[in-house]
Amino acid sequence: MAYEQFFPPEILSRTIPGFPYAERFCRFCDQPCTMVKAVHLQDAPEHYKALFICENPLCECYDEDARSQYARVYYSSDEAFHSLELHRIYHPIKRKD
Repeated sequence: MAYEQFFPPEILSRTIPGFPYAERFCRFCDQPCTMVKAVHLQDAPEHYKALFICENPLCECYDEDARSQYARVYYSSDEAFHSLELHRIYHPIKRKD
C-alpha cells in the first residue's frame, strides 16, 4: 500500500528548504537539537509538527547500544497540534559504525 493511502496529501511529511523552523535544545545537555523531519499543513505551511533529536554523543541521554537519544516533537501552533496530533513522524536512529 502506498503512503498516500494512509495520509491525505495536505499533511504529507516534507521539510521546506529555507523555512524558519524553530530552534530547540536538548534538556539534558543544552546542545542544539537537529530537526530531522517535519509535517506541514498544505494550505498553511506555517502550521507544522517537527521532530528534533540530540545528536551529541556525550549527552547523558544518548545511548548508542540501546539506539536511543533525546527526541522532542514540536508543534508550531495550536492549529498544528489539533490537525497533526495523530500524524506519526518516524525517524530511525542511525548507528555510527
